[in-house]
Amino acid sequence: MSCSTTPKQTKIPGATKPAHKLAQPEAELRYQQVRNVHYDQKFSLTKGDTYSGTTTIKFDFTTVGQQLRVDFYEGKIQELKLNGGPVTYKYDGVGIYIPVDQFAPGPQSLEIQFEKNYSKTGAGLYRFEDPEDNRIYVYTDLQPFDANQVFPCFDQPDLKATYQMSVSAPGTGKL
Repeated sequence: MSCSTTPKQTKIPGATKPAHKLAQPEAELRYQQVRNVHYDQKFSLTKGDTYSGTTTIKFDFTTVGQQLRVDFYEGKIQELKLNGGPVTYKYDGVGIYIPVDQFAPGPQSLEIQFEKNYSKTGAGLYRFEDPEDNRIYVYTDLQPFDANQVFPCFDQPDLKATYQMSVSAPGTGKL
């Protein structure tokens, strides 16, 4: 699905995608739009180079601006629902942009089913097979503006949130 509004994007010279960051004006706008954020995270960690999950973001919305941005770096969106129904959005590999006219003011539930590659750099969700014990280890170290390299979210420090998380993974240690 796609929307006609074009997000403001910061380009890196020679890059094919917008820079992986959130501009100050975007963060200030989102701070006006979003309150009382709660994440329900479900991750499925499987064998291979990718993992999948569902992020349900519950929040109160105030209609300001033209679009709401959800940060999500270089993942694949399998399905996106707003309050249980279809929604028009644009995804550019850095952010998911939803026109504000699709929201009614008040409580919202945004469900995003996604797939993502495990990190090869250590930023995001990293998967490592230890040659000493042949076990698989998965970890993340969420530095500022790194959570969106693991799952879709409002990745800014002034939007505090509560979380509930569940993980489905093989019990053998052999991811």
